[in-house]
Amino acid sequence: MMCPFLAVLLVALLNAPGAVAETRPDAVVHLLRGYEWSLARVEGAALADDAWRAFLAIARDQRRHNYLRSRAREALTLYPRPEVRAWFAAGIQGNRGAISRRQMAATYCRMFGKTHGAEVETRLMPLLESADPHMRVEVARCLQSTGGSRGRAAVTRFRQGAPMWQLRALEHDGSPP
Repeated sequence: MMCPFLAVLLVALLNAPGAVAETRPDAVVHLLRGYEWSLARVEGAALADDAWRAFLAIARDQRRHNYLRSRAREALTLYPRPEVRAWFAAGIQGNRGAISRRQMAATYCRMFGKTHGAEVETRLMPLLESADPHMRVEVARCLQSTGGSRGRAAVTRFRQGAPMWQLRALEHDGSPP
């Protein structure tokens, strides 16, 4: 049995200013569920500063449903932190499925293309040689938007050898018609 004094002390310490209580994935996963899910649901939630850690844990968790992991990746766009940037960069190079890698490349570009353009170009330019033609188009779209001279030059080279369907796809922003 816990001494009443220790119980009061424990509660006081946990509620003290500066006390750190990490947000757990189970505390935010409900924000990722639902048929008509949108990122606005996560944006409108009153979350702790470290909520990005919980979303990252969900996105990494192979035991979770793909839709939850995908939505957690999207929720991470609200947290443009170095740790999140490193996770996206690693995920693009990893052995994920083709669709997941393309989504991660697009999100990485959208999140960090303007603020870390040189890094994004360096990471993504080799993927213009990917075996996945849709990845090549996604990367070319990104490189067009970062504004860097190396990226623009790489897109010019890409255009010279790309089939017509890739050139047409490059002209669209990737959103459904």
